[in-house]
Amino acid sequence: MKTIRLSLLFAISLLAIVLQVSAKKPQIKVSTNKSNTILLGDSITISWEAKYAKDVFCYEISNKKLPHSGSITVAPQQTSSYIFFSNKRNQSKRKRINITVLPPTIVNFNLPAEITDEETASINWVVENAEYVKIGQMDNKFSLTGKIPLRSNNDTTITITAINKNGYAQSESKKVKINYVESLDYPSRVARNDNANISWEYKNADSVKFIGISSVLPPAGDIYIPVKENRKIRIEIYRKDGTFEVKDFTIYAYDSNIKHFSGNKTFFKGDEIILSWIVENADSVRLSCSDDVQELKGFIKYKPESDENITLTAYLNGVEDKQVFKTHIIRRKYITGETDYTKIRKNIRLDYEIFSTDLSEFPDVVKLYVLVVDSAGNFIHGLAPPTISENESKKHFIGLAETYTGGKSSSISDFKVQEYVSSEIIPRDISMVLDYSGSMQEPINTLEYAAKSFINNKFDQDKLGIMF
Repeated sequence: MKTIRLSLLFAISLLAIVLQVSAKKPQIKVSTNKSNTILLGDSITISWEAKYAKDVFCYEISNKKLPHSGSITVAPQQTSSYIFFSNKRNQSKRKRINITVLPPTIVNFNLPAEITDEETASINWVVENAEYVKIGQMDNKFSLTGKIPLRSNNDTTITITAINKNGYAQSESKKVKINYVESLDYPSRVARNDNANISWEYKNADSVKFIGISSVLPPAGDIYIPVKENRKIRIEIYRKDGTFEVKDFTIYAYDSNIKHFSGNKTFFKGDEIILSWIVENADSVRLSCSDDVQELKGFIKYKPESDENITLTAYLNGVEDKQVFKTHIIRRKYITGETDYTKIRKNIRLDYEIFSTDLSEFPDVVKLYVLVVDSAGNFIHGLAPPTISENESKKHFIGLAETYTGGKSSSISDFKVQEYVSSEIIPRDISMVLDYSGSMQEPINTLEYAAKSFINNKFDQDKLGIMF
């Protein structure tokens, strides 16, 4: 009986231990031998240990059961998760471990989409998770951040490759269009009968041709083309790839241009007039009143003797352009009467004539004797003191100009005007000679009428002697 009792006690104790063990939940511990972030191509060892579990699984590693403890080395090609399960009856424990895989990455890759064949651009890049950088077919190994110059004569594709220590790589390509710096220079305007110089340079061409002007010409050069009229030019550019382009332009023929030609439209006998002009696009300029060649822009003083048509001629490559200016001499009317200035009709012209000069007090005082006659032949009086005030007289006597030897002149503003008034009659002795010869037969009646009019207008104090 004692033996049976001991066996039963042992069995009960063993059952208690089994029940105690079975009551604990399954556990699992997972770890790695390094950081969970690795470069593409690197390997990492995952270790696990399970307790109180019946089965252990990790389907990312195997579809079969795993031992309760162990390790495995993996080299994932991308960021991955490994999930470990420990099971016991209807209980389970799960443990996830994430492995981040960093491939070589081109963070930044910059270059212009277009450059000229004469331009130096740059390739810029920033790369991560790589050992070095390769560019195109170059043998150099470049650092992860860099910049190199770029110059090309043809459209080109630039490829940049980031390579890590395990030989894994990432590439990116960009195309660069090359714009050729080509030129076609020609004058838009050329003087008529002159030659236009046309120059060109086409770098990706075999030849050019000026239609109707020349045969095949090299892709760079120049040519002179005569221009008599507005001329349309067509150029064909034959490219190296077998295509051709057409360029059309016009060269305009221009003549000289007399923009301005004027002067004094009227003048008094003995006065100078001033002629001024502005001419564009001329080789030379001449005036009909001068033997000298003139500047394209200028003026001269000229003393005409009578009404005159003055011609300005502009010359350009033998082509003449002319313009005429008319000037008219104003001749004072002979005096046929007299009138006060207050009775002058509106808009009537007054002609001023200096008929005498008194230099007896020179250089302190110079006296000028002026005769004022309107265009109807009336002697005008009452234009100055004492008839009117000095200020009012300056409405009629505006200014004086003194002319020096050599043609220079200066204005004079400091002067006074006084009208000479006298009631005193000075007797005159007058002699008249009348010609009745045969040559005077036709105008004799007019001359007799003039003589009688003169006699009728003399003062009583005057004495007159007549000879035939």
